[in-house]
Amino acid sequence: MQAENIPKALQTFYDKYQHGEPSERGLLESIQALLIGPHTYIIIDALDECPNTEEERAGLCNILKELNSWGNERLHVLVTSRKVADLTEALLPIVTQEPIGIQGSVVDTDIRKYVRTQLQTNSKLSKWPTKIQAEIEQTLVKKSGGMFRWVVCQFHSLSKCLSQKDVRNALSSLPRTLDETYERILVNIPIDYQSKALTALRWIIYAVKELSLVQVSDAIIINPQADPPFSLADQPPEPLWILETLPGLVTI
Repeated sequence: MQAENIPKALQTFYDKYQHGEPSERGLLESIQALLIGPHTYIIIDALDECPNTEEERAGLCNILKELNSWGNERLHVLVTSRKVADLTEALLPIVTQEPIGIQGSVVDTDIRKYVRTQLQTNSKLSKWPTKIQAEIEQTLVKKSGGMFRWVVCQFHSLSKCLSQKDVRNALSSLPRTLDETYERILVNIPIDYQSKALTALRWIIYAVKELSLVQVSDAIIINPQADPPFSLADQPPEPLWILETLPGLVTI
C-alpha cells in the first residue's frame, strides 16, 4: 500500500504507537477517527488463541462490544475463532450476522492432507514403516483441534526421533496447545545456544523491516556496550542454525 493511500488517522495511530502498545481507549479513539471516512473493515483472526485472561481475551471482547454499541453502519468487523465457551458467551449477543461454522470434519480433512504430504516428503519421516506413519497421521489429526499451526510445529520433534519407540513416546506426550508448544520449543533450546537464540528473536521481533537469516546471524554478535562492539569470532559459521534452534518460531 502506498503511503498516500493510507488514511491519515491510521498513519497517526502507527506513528504514535509503533514503539509501544496502545491503551484500550487509545485504540478505540483511533478507530473512531477512521470512521469519518468510507467503510472501515477490521479482521481479527484466531481470537481463541488470545490468552484467556481478563486483561487479554476479555479485554478484547470488551472492545468488540463497545464497537458494536456504536451502531455505525460503516464499520464492519470479522472475527474468526474456534468454538470455545467464553467467547461464545461474550460475543454471540452482539453478532449481527448469522455465524458461519466450518465443520471440524472439513478442517480435519485439510489437516490430514497436509500431514500425509509431510510424511511423504520429509526425508526422515518418509522412511518410517506405513504403520508408524499411520499412527503419526491419526494422532496429529485427532489432537490438532483444527489448528494447522500446532500440527506444523510438531513435525520438528517427530523428525528427531531415532526409533519407533521414540515416535510413539513423542506422540503420547505432545503439547496440548500452541502456547505449550512454543514454551517447549524455548525450553528445549540447548544451553549453549540460548543467549544467541533469544537475541535473534529480539532482532526479528523489533526489526523495522524483515531481516534475512544472514542479517539476523550477523546482528546477534553486536554488543554496543562492549569494546569492540562485535567480534567475528562470536559469529556462527552457518545462519541456518537459527531455523534449527527455533523450529516453528522462525521460518523463511
